[in-house]
Amino acid sequence: MTDEQRAAAYEADRLRTSQARAEMTDEEREAERARNRARLAAERERARRQLGDAVARSWPGQTPQPLLLGLRDRPCPYNCNALRFEKELSGVHASLCCNRGRVKLEDCQKLCPYPDEMKYLLMGDHPNSSNFFEYIRRYNSALGFASLGANTTPPPGYGPYCFRIHGAVYHRSGLLHPEASNESRRYGQIYI
Repeated sequence: MTDEQRAAAYEADRLRTSQARAEMTDEEREAERARNRARLAAERERARRQLGDAVARSWPGQTPQPLLLGLRDRPCPYNCNALRFEKELSGVHASLCCNRGRVKLEDCQKLCPYPDEMKYLLMGDHPNSSNFFEYIRRYNSALGFASLGANTTPPPGYGPYCFRIHGAVYHRSGLLHPEASNESRRYGQIYI
C-alpha cells in the first residue's frame, strides 16, 4: 500500500467514523463511551501487569510492592477545593495547589465548568474535532502569552500524537507593547 493509498484509506475511515458519530443517539453515544472506558481500563491493567513483569525480571527475587495512594478525595486544608491524596496534605506537596492558601480563586465556580462546545471538541463529537486535534498546539500558542520553540520531528509510523525535541526548548515572547506603532501585536500583547 502506497502512502497516498494509506492516506486515502485513513481519510475515508475518518469520514465514516465522523458520520457514524453524528448519527448516534445520546444513548448510543453513552454506550460507546462506556465501552471505551472499559477498553482503556483493560489496557491500563494489561500495561500495569506488563510493567510488574518487567520489574520482576529486572530484580529477580524481589517482589515490587504496589504504591497504593488511595482515593483522591481529601479536600485541601486551605479551602481551595482541590482534591488531594491523603499523603499530599502535608510536607512539600501541601502547597502545590494554592500555595498554602495564598492563591485564591474567588470565582472558581464560574471558571470550572467549561463550555459544551469545548467538551464536544475534546470528546471527538464535533465535526471540527479532527481539525482541533491536528492544530491544537498552534491554537495553544496563538492564545498563550508565549510560544514554545524547538526543533521537533514526528516519530516514524502511526500512533498517538507526540513530538520529539532535538536540542533546546525555548519560549518566544514579545514585549509588553509592539516597538513600532504599525507593528501587529503578538503573544501576550494581544491581551494587554
